[in-house]
Amino acid sequence: TVADGQRPSDVAAALHITAGTVSSHLKTIYAHCRRTWQLSDDYPLDYHWLRQRFGRWGADARV
Repeated sequence: TVADGQRPSDVAAALHITAGTVSSHLKTIYAHCRRTWQLSDDYPLDYHWLRQRFGRWGADARV
């Protein structure tokens, strides 16, 4: 997943979807993050930020 540190293009290939679909979903996720944490529109969000924030809940996380 992107939160695990994979590039969006790698996620798209693994899921057999287009990179545009991944990008669309990421934009939605970023918008939710901006609202939730009250981040400005110019605050830089990318897949590295997602990994730092959510990586511990990735596929390898043990419950």
